[in-house]
Amino acid sequence: MYLRPVKKGVKILFGIGLFLGAFFMFKELIRPIYMARSVTDSDKFLQLKNQWADMPAVQDEIILIGNSLCVEYPHDSLAAYPITKMAMRGDINANLPGRIDVLKDRNPHMVIVAMGVNDVLSLGDFYPRGYEYFLEQASHSVDAEMVLMSISPVSFDSGLFSNSEKANRKIIEGNILIQDMSVRYGATYLDVHSGLSDNGELAKKFTYDGIHLTEEGYRVWEQQFNLLLEKGG
Repeated sequence: MYLRPVKKGVKILFGIGLFLGAFFMFKELIRPIYMARSVTDSDKFLQLKNQWADMPAVQDEIILIGNSLCVEYPHDSLAAYPITKMAMRGDINANLPGRIDVLKDRNPHMVIVAMGVNDVLSLGDFYPRGYEYFLEQASHSVDAEMVLMSISPVSFDSGLFSNSEKANRKIIEGNILIQDMSVRYGATYLDVHSGLSDNGELAKKFTYDGIHLTEEGYRVWEQQFNLLLEKGG
């Protein structure tokens, strides 16, 4: 007589388990893939991709791949090397492989990747799958030195995170993964995080909104770029 309520309870618990499993699967796998497709299939990305493909080849070119931080980078050259931006505002790691076919048609001196902050701020975590797939494909088809930049810290009190402390913890975890990938794929890891950080947050003097950089903030990038090139990059 007590078996039916027990069975009903087990079914309810099983259903809750399935729901939670589906939720975490969506969070960990489906959501970043969905967002990447929405970015990849967007008119903006397709327009930019066509523009990148149509750009004339440049000798000793440095290609800067990233998001709005790269879009706003204020210089068009480093030492004797011209910079070409393949960047889009709001971009995430899962969309990185969408640039491979364009890169294969060019012969850059160096490819610098500055990605990851939008994964943390928009998705709540650093998702390495698209990043690593990009590196795997690039290692077979792009004859250029690969440079992986650390994610810059942030400083804000709103958005997906209640405060920037949580986001900055995820950013540090992401930088550990980026550094690990640089070792496994023979890339150079470029640490800009340390120079921009004030007790783990983005120093106020380096930002105008807690995420994006001022000219003084970009000088930290520039210093690291120049050190890289001086070492023979």
